[in-house]
Amino acid sequence: MTRSLIVPSLLLFLTCGACDDQGPAPAPGEASGKSVETSAPAAAPEAEPKRETERVTGKVKGPKGEVGFAVDLPKGLIAVDESPGMAMYRRGKDDFEGYNFAIAVERDKRPLELERARFEAAMKDPRKKGKVLDSGTIDEGGWYVAASFEEGGKRNVTLMANVGSGEVVLMCRGDATGELTKDEEAAAKTLRETCASLHAEG
Repeated sequence: MTRSLIVPSLLLFLTCGACDDQGPAPAPGEASGKSVETSAPAAAPEAEPKRETERVTGKVKGPKGEVGFAVDLPKGLIAVDESPGMAMYRRGKDDFEGYNFAIAVERDKRPLELERARFEAAMKDPRKKGKVLDSGTIDEGGWYVAASFEEGGKRNVTLMANVGSGEVVLMCRGDATGELTKDEEAAAKTLRETCASLHAEG
C-alpha cells in the first residue's frame, strides 16, 4: 500500500487518615484546645471535556478476503469509501477540513522503530516545518507515530498506526487540519485514541 504524509488534495468522602480506636480525629481548631489555622481547600482541576464519538463498523478487503472492523470515530464524520481495500471517513466527500481517517488491512508490517525513522526522515524537509509529536505502542502489539507539518501553506497533524498482532493487522491513518491544528497535541491525542479503538471483528 502506498502512503504519504500529505493530506488528500494538498490530508479523561474524604477519608480519615488520623482515625484510631478513640474515635474520629478532632476537627480543626479543637485539638488540645489550641487554635489551628486553616486554609480553603484547593480547587479541583477542571475535568477534560469528554470526547464525543460514535461506534462505526465496516469491512475492508485484504489479501485473504474481507475483514470486518469497528472503530470509535469523532462525531460528524461520514463514510467516503473510494475503494474496497480502504474505508475512509471525513466530514464530506470533498471536505478535508477537520478530522480524516483511513482504515485498511496492513500489507507491509513494520516495527515502530522503522515507522518513526520514516517519519523523522520526512520531517527533515525544511519546507514542511515538521516535527514528530509522539510515538508509542497500542494494546495487542500495535504502535502509532504522530507528526505535524506544513503542506501547501496549511498546517496538518498526521498519525499512522498498526493495530493488532495476529494474522490480521489493521492500518489506521488519521489527519487533523484547519482549526484543529491550533492545538497540535490535542489533535494528535484524538487521532491516537481513535486509532487505538480500532479492532478487527468477525
